[in-house]
Amino acid sequence: MRSDRSKRRGHGVSLPFLLSVAVHLALLSVLVLNFSLSSKPMGAKKNLSTEPIIQAKAVDEQKIQQVVEQIKAKEEKKKQEELERKKELKELEQKRQQEEQRLQELEKKKEIEKKELSELAEKKKLEEQQRKEAEEKRKAEDQKRKEAEEKRKAEDQKRKEAEKKREAEEKKKAEKLKKEQEKKKKAEALQKREAEKKRKAAEAKKARQALERRADAEFNRYAARIQAKVESNWRYSGQQCLTAKVLVQLAPGGVVRNVRVIRGSGDPVFDRSVEAAFLRASPLPLPPDPQLFEFYREIEFLFNPCG
Repeated sequence: MRSDRSKRRGHGVSLPFLLSVAVHLALLSVLVLNFSLSSKPMGAKKNLSTEPIIQAKAVDEQKIQQVVEQIKAKEEKKKQEELERKKELKELEQKRQQEEQRLQELEKKKEIEKKELSELAEKKKLEEQQRKEAEEKRKAEDQKRKEAEEKRKAEDQKRKEAEKKREAEEKKKAEKLKKEQEKKKKAEALQKREAEKKRKAAEAKKARQALERRADAEFNRYAARIQAKVESNWRYSGQQCLTAKVLVQLAPGGVVRNVRVIRGSGDPVFDRSVEAAFLRASPLPLPPDPQLFEFYREIEFLFNPCG
């Protein structure tokens, strides 16, 4: 609306210009009138020169013309400025319209792009849905095949386990029978060994008992000799009729290795004298049969000098 009013004001001369011209014309009239009034008393002197009056008029008209030219120049400048302003306003309006058109086109383009994006999104959504359905169908088929394969494998496994179980049971029965037979054989062999062992032990015991009886009999025959040899090596000046039981350890040949009183007489001096007598009497007289020495490695002897 502002640009239309500016266009209407642009036709013809502007009001300020007309007012300015009118003011200057009025001033000019006043000057001329004043000059005329001042020149009337000088009428008697007709011989005076009129050149200053003519020059004054020329100067005034020249000044007025200069003022008018200045006013015209200012008005022309204002007019040019107004034209420039209108031109700028017109250009701004054109730019605004162009911008508005650009924005409208941009908005339209956005709407088109939005629609295209919406259609593309819908298309992608549909494709995704179709893809998911196809994937689910594929998975279902895979699952079905997998279950069928697992069922087949389970049946094969079941059949193999049944076969394995049957073979294991047969093997177990065979091993059990074999173990029972081996156990029976071992038991019979053990029974035979035990019987043989018992027989040999009984025979050995019987032989040892016989040998022990013979050793005892032989030792009883040699006991008097041992007593006599010990008494011959006995050194004691106290009471004679005491007894002491000693444990004598012998080496082959009757050598006395050690002697210790195991039941004393009550007299320590007597007991020590008996131990010393046995050591001095070494070697003691024993049966010459080497089989009997096993029974004489340790002997208990009752020393009784008054017996």
